[in-house]
Amino acid sequence: TEPRYDKGQGEEHPPVILVQTDLDYFADPRASENYYRALLKMGLKSGSDTQIVHGMCGNHDLFPSAIFPVLHFFLTHLAVK
Repeated sequence: TEPRYDKGQGEEHPPVILVQTDLDYFADPRASENYYRALLKMGLKSGSDTQIVHGMCGNHDLFPSAIFPVLHFFLTHLAVK
């Protein structure tokens, strides 16, 4: 996780979306799962403050089924208030 936030509470941590292919050759899919669980333990709420999107792909690219969840996440968290 981020050392800056590791000892803090979830309300200090910015929202996080993790996008991970299940067959990624460059990043272990378990790393995103571990980070996601750490964020939940820290107090971030699943679905609103943090979410994880998986896809059955073999590369390190954004995959088609992740486009709408990522877009929704950014539109939600970057909305002008």
